[in-house]
Amino acid sequence: MDNILIIYPILPIVFLNFIVVFHMR
Repeated sequence: MDNILIIYPILPIVFLNFIVVFHMR
């Protein structure tokens, strides 16, 4: 369960980065 707490805040950042990269392409 500790792992999820660490991954949860990073998930939105990765998702946002993916959208920005996809949009810039």
